[in-house]
Amino acid sequence: MPTLLLFAARYLLIVSLPTYTSWIGILQHLVISLHQASSSTEMAIATGLWWNYSGSVGRALILTLPVGYGNLLVSALAILVKMAGTSFWNITALLLHCWNVQDGPASAVVLQHRVILRNSRSALSMVWESLKIHHAWSASKPSRLLWHTCSISIPALVIWTGFTAAALFSSAVANKAYGAVIARTKAEACGFWEYNTSNAAGYAAKTSKLNNDAVQARMYAANFYNRNVTSSSTARSIFVRPSLPYSTSTSAPCPVPASRRCLLGRNAAYSVTTDLLDSHEMLGINASPQDRVSLQFDLTCSPLFTDDLVQPKVYRNATHLVWFLGNTATNGRVISNNTYTYNLEAARAVDGYLIS
Repeated sequence: MPTLLLFAARYLLIVSLPTYTSWIGILQHLVISLHQASSSTEMAIATGLWWNYSGSVGRALILTLPVGYGNLLVSALAILVKMAGTSFWNITALLLHCWNVQDGPASAVVLQHRVILRNSRSALSMVWESLKIHHAWSASKPSRLLWHTCSISIPALVIWTGFTAAALFSSAVANKAYGAVIARTKAEACGFWEYNTSNAAGYAAKTSKLNNDAVQARMYAANFYNRNVTSSSTARSIFVRPSLPYSTSTSAPCPVPASRRCLLGRNAAYSVTTDLLDSHEMLGINASPQDRVSLQFDLTCSPLFTDDLVQPKVYRNATHLVWFLGNTATNGRVISNNTYTYNLEAARAVDGYLIS
């Protein structure tokens, strides 16, 4: 049974900071959760044989190779088809010769046909030699000349035409570089990022990763989720489905039990809900039908009144605003009794907002 990496959870986002005042931020967070939780634009492609459960039985077994080796394989297939055609004609020529010998007393034309069948180098040369014999005897008009000529030239012509076409179209087994390509990624980047934030380098790495994810999510949403603008961009998605189906609502219930804290009202929150997502068809997790699952994401967002839940604290000679909206936990273990901490010095010490 294949290992499935799934993110099945009900998302709840409480917006109370000015950097999230536009509703497009909500969609960007949904995109980053669905598409970029453990992915990057630079995908490591797995090579070798694998089974594509999306294809029909005849096209399910796929061989993935680097471009250089793929070109060599296509060239080798053309040569192999040519060799197979030659061998197939040799067998057919032997059978035609045996059938020709069983006719009893033979005419001079039949004897010549037997000779060229024994010595033919290829199906095309066989056609040429039979036509020359037919032309040489056409003046004297021997009995059944046309029948004897067609009985060996037509099979040779059919075999030559068939294997020549097969050699020309042998490259069709490879996907076109300019078309849609389905590949299997290596299982080397599954899981979640962990950072050593006890030093400056680790903290900078975490900040850079989060900023880059936000920028990529914003760009992806602009290219594939913008319903109001018809884009002529040639951007291509790395996912099986460029966009996932979803619906929005501006009358969702307040996402917190204390609904009086929702500034827009008890039933004026903004929500984004996906359709039922199939793990194979929509999320691209290659699995047989009995191993697939369906899941749905729901994200609700509303600005809250939190003035009475915020306290200023001084850490390392810097003033922070600390939101006490609930404990913070990892793997079921409480790591902090506050929800969010904002450094008031960040606007002067570092770039406050890096998304463009």
